[in-house]
Amino acid sequence: MSMQKYKVPREIDHGKDGAIFQIAQGIIAKICWGNTVTQKEADIAAKAYEKGISIPIPYGIQPITFPDKKMCGLYANRTFNGFVMEKVEGKTGIQLRNPDEKAKAHILLDREIKKAFREGFIPRDARHPENYILTPNNEIKLFDFAYWTYDPKYPYKIHY
Repeated sequence: MSMQKYKVPREIDHGKDGAIFQIAQGIIAKICWGNTVTQKEADIAAKAYEKGISIPIPYGIQPITFPDKKMCGLYANRTFNGFVMEKVEGKTGIQLRNPDEKAKAHILLDREIKKAFREGFIPRDARHPENYILTPNNEIKLFDFAYWTYDPKYPYKIHY
């Protein structure tokens, strides 16, 4: 992956497990509190992308360095392992207000989750409204794979 990294990564969101930083145009990195990003999450995302699950393009684990500047706060002069992926534009489930958008998102979300199960994934917490985005092109992108598991020997059949 070739990209022009920003001099200072910009925090664009955070949660209980870590924060999301924009590190280049169209590229973000998830950094977990305590620097605990595991290769497992990156591997699950790579496999899901390979299997055609609708997710941002994953770029793997890369070192993210914060310069020694006031604006970096607690991150200043430190390097963290970040799970790097494509930045997807759109609305998370929480941001959806229009009933038609919500209905469309739920139909697409059900389709992607069923596909994930058929491919051998258990996409835990994929239905959480902070873990998917409805794009302007009416596509669903799933993200946050920390609690997903994968076992190609046991594709799951969903009946609902």
